[in-house]
Amino acid sequence: MIKNITNISFWFLLLLCGWTGNYATAQLSGNYTIGGASGASNFATWSDFATELNKNGVSGKTVITVQSNLSVTSTIELKQHASNNPTSSNTLTIDGNGYTLSGSLTYEVIWFNGLDYTEIKNLKIGSTRRRCANLQRGQLATVGSVTGVLS
Repeated sequence: MIKNITNISFWFLLLLCGWTGNYATAQLSGNYTIGGASGASNFATWSDFATELNKNGVSGKTVITVQSNLSVTSTIELKQHASNNPTSSNTLTIDGNGYTLSGSLTYEVIWFNGLDYTEIKNLKIGSTRRRCANLQRGQLATVGSVTGVLS
């Protein structure tokens, strides 16, 4: 009898926590990195970061620090979240740390699709395509500042 209760409790807790092969995530707030192994505060790729930002938004001041040169195979689209978007007090800062984000893309490497209150600094952005806009603002995006960015 105790074994059955323990098993039921275990499965109930997993169900309660939302474990169905996916894990629950929260809005971004605090310090994170891009590059290296995936972890609680590290995104292995720019795509991982963009997916999390676009899905959950931000709930506090958020700083992303790049840890290595990375290449992408498709445009990194950073969208304005419907309800958890950056604000004047909950800003998003991407510090490239002098590293390079590159790709051989027809269009932009990074697209700010309506994303406000965002600062990008010390990031080299490049594409091997001659007519590629490396950084694109769209949908009334108000990017706070872009400093030390080479494209």
